[in-house]
Amino acid sequence: MRDVSEARTIYLAETADPVLDEVTACLQDDSESVRLLAAAVLGRLGPPAVPSLVQALSKTQPVPVRSLAACSLASLGPDAAPAVGELCRCLTAPEEALRDVASVALGKIGAPAVPFLQRMLQFSDPLVVDAARSALNAIGPPDTSVLPELDHAMAHPDPSVRKSALKKTAQLRHSAQPLIPRILALTRDPDPAVRAEACLTYARIQAPPQQILHCLADPDPAVRFHALIAFPSWDPHLEPCLTDADPKVATAAQALHDR
Repeated sequence: MRDVSEARTIYLAETADPVLDEVTACLQDDSESVRLLAAAVLGRLGPPAVPSLVQALSKTQPVPVRSLAACSLASLGPDAAPAVGELCRCLTAPEEALRDVASVALGKIGAPAVPFLQRMLQFSDPLVVDAARSALNAIGPPDTSVLPELDHAMAHPDPSVRKSALKKTAQLRHSAQPLIPRILALTRDPDPAVRAEACLTYARIQAPPQQILHCLADPDPAVRFHALIAFPSWDPHLEPCLTDADPKVATAAQALHDR
């Protein structure tokens, strides 16, 4: 099947006007890199590609493909409403990165996701509840009285406490912007998981992404990927990401470049 995968890679990379059905078929390719590229191209095709992106969210797909599909759906906002059910299923995934990006997408979809997310608040898994609450906070007004407590927790010596505080801060969206200096400091944290969470928090609260350009050169690919998510549109500073050693980072950069 290698020659088929190579042909599909060339098609996805070089075709200026890809056909939706042909791109969708690439989601079943044996090669994960082809599936990743297909998810990125589907994101460029806009609302008509939503049903195909829902297929890319399936549990039968590798987590990087599901994550990139969720990123593409997030860029479509309310037009991605038909994907709400599958995105909610992603909130139950064991992989934190997938839960996070699905939560972002659901928050951008807005009101159509609210009934589904409210039901998920009844789940017994606190990680699922946190992800659902984060999406709901993006849709409705959050409680900002916890800002001083979160600021204190982000300075805690335990990295797990710092990371947890960042996740809760991200749930406040725009209301968390007074904490930008603290979050910015954590993008240089010695713990890579904390740095990655700080970049994702930047994306969620829509802080100025130019402040975390240094994260695009981070040795940890998760940090670089989350830093990319913070950019709402292409920036020339992202050019090196197109040839990143990590295929997920490079594919996400290409999708942002072509958007």
